[in-house]
Amino acid sequence: LILGLLMAMIGLCIQHDANHGAVSPKGWVNRFWGYTQDWIGGSALLWQHHHVLMHHAETNVDGDDPDITGDIVRFHALTNWSPSHRFQAMYTWFLLPLLPLKWHFVETFDLINMEHMGRPISPMSAGEANIALAFRVCFLLRFYALPLYLYPSLHTLLCIVACFGAGGLYLGMNFIISHNFEGVKFVLSDSDRTKHTKRDWAFEQVETSSTVGGRVLGFFHGGLNYQIEHHLF
Repeated sequence: LILGLLMAMIGLCIQHDANHGAVSPKGWVNRFWGYTQDWIGGSALLWQHHHVLMHHAETNVDGDDPDITGDIVRFHALTNWSPSHRFQAMYTWFLLPLLPLKWHFVETFDLINMEHMGRPISPMSAGEANIALAFRVCFLLRFYALPLYLYPSLHTLLCIVACFGAGGLYLGMNFIISHNFEGVKFVLSDSDRTKHTKRDWAFEQVETSSTVGGRVLGFFHGGLNYQIEHHLF
């Protein structure tokens, strides 16, 4: 459990700032620490594509922001309603711990196909994708294959599940409160985008983000509980 939380904190406190280019004025330093995302089973390349190019540019825009786009959990009124959504307040807590499985396995094919969340990844990033795939193979061997090979038991499997489950739950909760908290607005109010008047970028960043908690939560979240400030600066 502790290892899973620590891996999540690497994602929130180290790789996040590095892949935003905010750890150091030197590019190679940011790139080095950005690869900690790959070390914990993610991908710096996919994270930049998902988070920087899509989420930050189109925060809380249904269909464009990957953090609110999906059918299993309904975050936005424009998302097609399903009877199962009546129970999402309960089943979401069981889905969040499974997020790492998507990152570890499903997104491996995103790197191979050079496409993520329905959008192509620039061919200029092919070299980075190869680096990411090399990291991914090493992670899968280190995190799954070797422990199960050296200590083949149900206990080993449960330890792995507990690790990624704790990390997934911690990260998932952080994602939800960042832009789906009480008082936060969504950009689109009608599925017909021609009816939407584009507003100033800064206004939309403030209205679609939420700053929650204080210094203690800021320590464990790497300051990412201050989402309004983060999206502006």
